[in-house]
Amino acid sequence: MGRRPLPRDDDGCGWWRLLPPPSPARRLEAEMTADCVVIGAGFTGLATAWQLARRKPDWRIVVVEAQR
Repeated sequence: MGRRPLPRDDDGCGWWRLLPPPSPARRLEAEMTADCVVIGAGFTGLATAWQLARRKPDWRIVVVEAQR
């Protein structure tokens, strides 16, 4: 089974169009450790990361997002 492409970015969002152009994506080039990794920085992902940060302030929380 080959790689599956990521979903096409939805640049039709009004909020996205209000922002300045995004900076180039940063690549993870070294090993990283975390207590929790949240996949996706949509409403649910950011709310989850925020609640985790409030409840577990000593945890290292990483959010991974396909868009910038």
